[in-house]
Amino acid sequence: MAGFQVTINGRLWVTAEAEEAEQVLYNDPIVLQIQARKGEQRVLTVGETDHGRLLAVVFTVRGGMIRVVTAHPAKEKARRIYQAQKGH
Repeated sequence: MAGFQVTINGRLWVTAEAEEAEQVLYNDPIVLQIQARKGEQRVLTVGETDHGRLLAVVFTVRGGMIRVVTAHPAKEKARRIYQAQKGH
């Protein structure tokens, strides 16, 4: 399994927000979109933290590590898609 490096807006994070982004990726998120950006594949997901917070997380795999590009509260459209697919 890959390790995690959480860099949000160019800063390496070791905070609750970084832990939440990691939780989303471990908690079976839904992939909304995959696209090539800046020469790498970026994956947009939406999922829940361990405490049920719904986040959108964009990540890439770089050097064998999962690198979170950004994470934020999921917008309404992403929430609807998640809820429809997960049956909530």
